[in-house]
Amino acid sequence: MEEKYNAICIRSVSYKDNDKMLTLFSLEKGLVDCILRGVKKPDAKLKFAAEVFCFSEYVVTVKSGRRTVIEANQIDDFYDLRTDIDKYYCASAVTEYVRNFCQTDEDNYQLFLSVVNAFKGLEAGYFDPVTVLVKFYMEALKEGGYGITFGTCGVCKNKIEGRVFFDFDECQFKCLDCADYNATEMRLSTFKFLSILSGIELSDLKGQKSTYSPTFDRETVKNALKFYDFFIRDKIGVDIKSNAMILGY
Repeated sequence: MEEKYNAICIRSVSYKDNDKMLTLFSLEKGLVDCILRGVKKPDAKLKFAAEVFCFSEYVVTVKSGRRTVIEANQIDDFYDLRTDIDKYYCASAVTEYVRNFCQTDEDNYQLFLSVVNAFKGLEAGYFDPVTVLVKFYMEALKEGGYGITFGTCGVCKNKIEGRVFFDFDECQFKCLDCADYNATEMRLSTFKFLSILSGIELSDLKGQKSTYSPTFDRETVKNALKFYDFFIRDKIGVDIKSNAMILGY
């Protein structure tokens, strides 16, 4: 039996002498594990298909529950993500998120679209790679049921202008008047950055948009990533190692 997947290679590990074990994130079936035989040989025609971040139509055979890639038609190689260290770590963080949150043999159209848009945004290079990663987390977590409302206090619903706090138990921002001992204060600049980013589509980061003013410094952008890194560990219990590489932990 043959199957076809529009998929991104998110993990590629050497197996035996010349083969590789791939984990594909597919539009049709979520995570799919398969073997690509002979790919480490010098004249292998499908070398590209074993590259992490490669987006292709993969054709596989299924025998005794094991999938083997027999053909691949490249859609986008996302080559720049492997040649720029900042882009590489941010793209790696995206794939780590997918490996932790996506299920095997279960389609997730919205997450797949978010991954493609994140990779295109990273490759385009119009915005700081960390900005694209933060927006990916914002969008992916919302789709996963962990959305956060920015700009207003979660209690009184007024716009937050001064000191700002986040309550991790209630997953909402609070103003000074509504914050209690459970809420953690964060920098107003980080909150403003996240509020602006929340009003932009991830797909918009593929090009230059006049509606977004990239005036925030690198420290503010990294503080936004620190917020999401802690949020993911606190609420979901997942440690995304690529975040630590980006943040220098």
